[in-house]
Amino acid sequence: MLDNILTKEASILILEDSLADANLMGIELNEADIAFSARRVETRAEFIKAVEASCPHLILADYHLPAFNGLEALALAQEICPDVPFVIVTGALGEERAVECIKKGATDFLLKDNMTRLPQVVLRALREGQEKYERKQAEQARNRLIDILEVTTDFVGMADLEGKLVYVNQMGRKLRGYKEGKYAGDLNLSDFHPPHIVEFLRQKAIPMAMKQGVWSGETIILDHQGEEYPGLQSIIAHRDQEGKLEYFSTIVRDISLLKKAENQAISAIVRGQDQERKRIARELHDGLGQTLTAASLNLEAVKQKIFQLDPAAQQLFHTAFQLILSAIRESREISHNLMPKVIEDFGLIPALENLLNKVRQAADARIRFYHHLSDKKLDYEVELNLFRIAQEALSNILRHANARHISVQLIEHEDTLIYTIEDDGKGFDLEEVKKHGRGIGLMSMKNRVVSIGGKISIDSAPGAGTIIAIELSLQPHEKFPEEISTHAGR
Repeated sequence: MLDNILTKEASILILEDSLADANLMGIELNEADIAFSARRVETRAEFIKAVEASCPHLILADYHLPAFNGLEALALAQEICPDVPFVIVTGALGEERAVECIKKGATDFLLKDNMTRLPQVVLRALREGQEKYERKQAEQARNRLIDILEVTTDFVGMADLEGKLVYVNQMGRKLRGYKEGKYAGDLNLSDFHPPHIVEFLRQKAIPMAMKQGVWSGETIILDHQGEEYPGLQSIIAHRDQEGKLEYFSTIVRDISLLKKAENQAISAIVRGQDQERKRIARELHDGLGQTLTAASLNLEAVKQKIFQLDPAAQQLFHTAFQLILSAIRESREISHNLMPKVIEDFGLIPALENLLNKVRQAADARIRFYHHLSDKKLDYEVELNLFRIAQEALSNILRHANARHISVQLIEHEDTLIYTIEDDGKGFDLEEVKKHGRGIGLMSMKNRVVSIGGKISIDSAPGAGTIIAIELSLQPHEKFPEEISTHAGR
């Protein structure tokens, strides 16, 4: 069957032992301006040879033939060319026989004494054959697509407008714990995501897909055991020809390995930066610091003899001596900021208390520090990164926020470390910060959280202050961190 046969020349096989009747059929079709080419056969053998050689677009068959009849021809046609429309054109056919032909698959039948209707019957049969062909092609394409979807390692689903999944591929069924062939059609798109991701999809992703046709971004996949995996997801809004929304489809790829590699790279970068800070701090202390100390000792040694100099020279000596002492203090401060030894010696809490005391001296704000931790010792790398995050956040508050109150909390709850830094300052629009390339400090904090396997969220808006919240599992097993999540408004 050719595509769009109604606009092309139709090939017609005529099974007819009467040449006159066959010619009459041709005359009727020509008068109706139907483009066609015809071949006439009379016997069973000729019929089989013709359909096996090439399936026609239409078969017109007499019912009564010597040693052969229309029903037999119909059966052969259905076996060899099942999609070809078959019309019985005969001199006489009782009602029972006509019904039998239709039941067994004939497209139509026509009595020879009503041959003027032949063009109408032929056009209808060709149209039905074309539609049947197109349906079959669509079904085959659908089956090929489903075969692909069933073996892909991505979760693929189709959902109605309420979110109920009308199709879930094998990976999706596996995620929800279904065995092969056991899916009962009771899943919703929300079953595959934790609650906060479901809310994000409802509020942002799906409306964007409805507006633009498709939405893509990173989400989190939830399996039937409650395990979470990072996913790269696309949601497509499908509409009919009139533009009416019909259904949604979604594809989610598990990017755990990609995230693991990305996070390992981030961790390596953060560790490299800290190692470089440590090296510079050591060189400041052991190199420049020692040189400045030696210079100050030498000046101290000659201090008793400067009375021999004139007053102006004595003043220059005192100025130089004070500058060297100031340089010693500054080099020590820089060295401490680069690699705070208090963390290594005493731990995170004393280091944070020391940092907040310095902030109190520099800021006109009330500062509250609350901590509730068990005696469990955190890894040095974790403590260092949490301290660095506090340094970055507090530095931003001092420079930009104009806050009156600052709160830092470090709480252990059910094997999870909850770390928050909050201020009531000016706040900011994160999207604007990103757009103008001013989010380097935020990205640095995010990278540090990622490097220790935690989750970070930033909640801020102009005039509403800022909350930075970090969660870190204290369990020994590896967990993939979430992407940074941000919220406009408080």
